[in-house]
Amino acid sequence: MKQVLLLIVMTVLVAAAFLSHARHFAYADVTAEAASSQIDKVIGEMKINLSLTDKQADQLRPILERDMKKRTAIKNELDELDRQTRSDLGKILTDEQMQKLQQAKENNGQQDRGFKGGHGFKGSF
Repeated sequence: MKQVLLLIVMTVLVAAAFLSHARHFAYADVTAEAASSQIDKVIGEMKINLSLTDKQADQLRPILERDMKKRTAIKNELDELDRQTRSDLGKILTDEQMQKLQQAKENNGQQDRGFKGGHGFKGSF
């Protein structure tokens, strides 16, 4: 039971440490070398902060690589969805309305995708 609890705690700590660094490469279109270098950096920091063994660090690499690939694929899909949404809106809205929509988005500093909670559209296009 203690081993299971320890495994859960370690998994949560590893995930939290990784996620705190994921923003460095999650959505970047990077070369394989740059991605590998970034993963090395994350693993190095996790080794220090979590006192990982070499074996644990080696086991993390494929997990982090898989995560990065999935995040990049999702980002690419969202970018395509954004392009399609802009195109579809452009077929309905006037140029002036599109400019107002873009200006409202910029004025609100909207970075996140989706809808605001209950007041106004918060799209990424």
